[in-house]
Amino acid sequence: MDKNTLTASLGEALAICGTAIQTNDILQIISLIISIVGGCITIAVGLSNWWHKAKADGKITKEEINEGLNIINSGVENIQKGENTWKNSNKK
Repeated sequence: MDKNTLTASLGEALAICGTAIQTNDILQIISLIISIVGGCITIAVGLSNWWHKAKADGKITKEEINEGLNIINSGVENIQKGENTWKNSNKK
């Protein structure tokens, strides 16, 4: 094996490793975005169901408002868990 072939092989190996690392980072970012969108959809569906249920009797009580806030808080916590997981996986 001559020097040029060895250098070319080493260069290709480094390029493959670099691509694999970048791909992992990109997939982590995509996963974070999907988690955020999923959390937002969960909040929206939960609030929609809550709204129809709470509005059915023509008035929204304090307990129903607290239930709606719990739906929002739960969704936000789930989004934050996904974000924290992403942040922790990016620490070097």
